Amino acid sequence: ELRALQKAYVNSTMDDGNSTFLSLDSGKGLLEKTFLESLKNFVDTSLILCNGSMTKDSLIAYFDAGRIDKVIAGIESCSWSKAQWELALQASLKQAMNNFGHDFLTYHDCNNDAFLQMMLVYNYIGTGNIKVLEKVHVGPLLYFIPL
Repeated sequence: ELRALQKAYVNSTMDDGNSTFLSLDSGKGLLEKTFLESLKNFVDTSLILCNGSMTKDSLIAYFDAGRIDKVIAGIESCSWSKAQWELALQASLKQAMNNFGHDFLTYHDCNNDAFLQMMLVYNYIGTGNIKVLEKVHVGPLLYFIPL
């Protein structure tokens, strides 16, 4: 049973040939650059409050320097409503994809896989059944918090 669960876990991925993995780790491709520029504009025009040494200006400087790792680390100390940030991420990515003629729904990221895996485990704990969820292409889940 444990081997079957492990096999189902490995198969809980959106990589089924009908979806493209979206990675923003490097930020070097045109799509990634366009997305990050749109996101930088959101940060620049939004009312946010940052704690400690992080400021809106330092976030913008990190965007400009291509230091996405610093943006990700720094954004943790800033606040605005979760809904605003989630909408900004989705809108920025959709705009970047539209600029290049890409369909948002044909992409996935590691959070899509994590969601499928989480639901597999929750279903197994609750029912004892091993069932991989059907892959539904909803676009990248840029903001994911486990249940």
